[in-house]
Amino acid sequence: MHPLERRVLRTVRREGLIRPAARGLVLVSGGADSLALLYLLHALRGPLNLTLEVVHFDHGLRPESADEAEWVAKRAAALELPVHIVRTEHLARLKSGVQAAARAWRGAETRRLLAQREKHWAATGHQREDQLETLLLKFLRGAHISHLEGMRARGGPYIRPLLQTRREELTAYLRDQGVAWLEDPSNQSPKYKRNRVRHELLGLLDELADGGLATRLAQVESQSRQVAQLVEHTLRAHPVRQSAPDRPPHWIEVGDLLRLPPLAREALLHRFVAERMPGALDYAQVERAMRLLERGAPLWSLDWPHGRLLKRRGDRLLLQAQPSLTTADGDAVRRHRLAEWWVSAPASWGVRQLPPEANGGLTLYNVPPSCVLQLRQRRAGDRFHPPWKRHTVKLSAFLRDQHYPLWEREQLPLVVLEGHVIGVYPRFVAQGYHRPMGATRPLRLEIRPG
Repeated sequence: MHPLERRVLRTVRREGLIRPAARGLVLVSGGADSLALLYLLHALRGPLNLTLEVVHFDHGLRPESADEAEWVAKRAAALELPVHIVRTEHLARLKSGVQAAARAWRGAETRRLLAQREKHWAATGHQREDQLETLLLKFLRGAHISHLEGMRARGGPYIRPLLQTRREELTAYLRDQGVAWLEDPSNQSPKYKRNRVRHELLGLLDELADGGLATRLAQVESQSRQVAQLVEHTLRAHPVRQSAPDRPPHWIEVGDLLRLPPLAREALLHRFVAERMPGALDYAQVERAMRLLERGAPLWSLDWPHGRLLKRRGDRLLLQAQPSLTTADGDAVRRHRLAEWWVSAPASWGVRQLPPEANGGLTLYNVPPSCVLQLRQRRAGDRFHPPWKRHTVKLSAFLRDQHYPLWEREQLPLVVLEGHVIGVYPRFVAQGYHRPMGATRPLRLEIRPG
């Protein structure tokens, strides 16, 4: 037995991931991680008494995806395993939020296949670097301390036997088996933050930690888990009245919330929002809401990313979707088609794309094709990442430091991508969008607020 097979077998037994005579699905993209998982579990079929089937998701986002699906099917056939190729066309029609929609689609299809095929679990090839990336991305997003936890070896219908295995060990294993794998070009694209963490940040942090990054992050994760346990104990002792997560209107009692210790009240508010309207939510936003609650004002509202609005109305906090921008005539915002992109703006605004050589306007680089940009004015809580600073700053403070008069700060058009301000018209462009990092076309906008 190969040494890596012995290690994975020990992990599976120690963590109790697979019970005897189990039947499972192996989710295989064709990349090194998932392919190594397939060959490892196939090799362990005897010791674990496994019955396996292979699943490949064809997202239909790249011309070569059909060929990749056929390639995976041939690998499964060579191992004499049944294979399910699951395809969709709807993702290619989306203008933004493709990654989130793809995750939701894969999850729904996995649950459908598990029920249809009467399988016990679905195995994914997430490995140690994926785990480190997940933790760092949560940290960069400003997650609450009780949520700085990575993926679990078993979560819901999924098992992840390779979380303690390095990527280089998996590629070495495949070479030992004489097995080639596919490379997804999107894994190299700098437009995805996860890729930048993987290719630019992980190596540097590990070097600065003298090779101990994984240990340091595991310690943070352990402390976060202890904080989460403490919060759970507190919430059981002091229940808070709130609406059911799956049934609007969404509300939580302010008095019950404020009777909790600060750490527990922050964690509960974070959970209250995330369970009802999922999306990135950083600690600064929760902290801002806590300050407003503690001041005692009975009426206030906070605009949060991903279309969420948190309001206090007397004794309750209410969570709802932000109303659509409308004109005086009640018309919804207008969408403009700009070559590779869409722009959503109030109907009274004028928007057009300028040629790259034109003067004026605002030039953005690395804007993902087919995305939807939102044009709007400043909201409470907006932040901005100037290219010359290491961290994001409050947009209000940034505009003040740039000597904009107070009245003008409220009127400036902002360019927003997935809740993040990436441009302040006509002068400032955020970190990551201020200079070219790949082969994507620049986008030069002229904006005329109505």
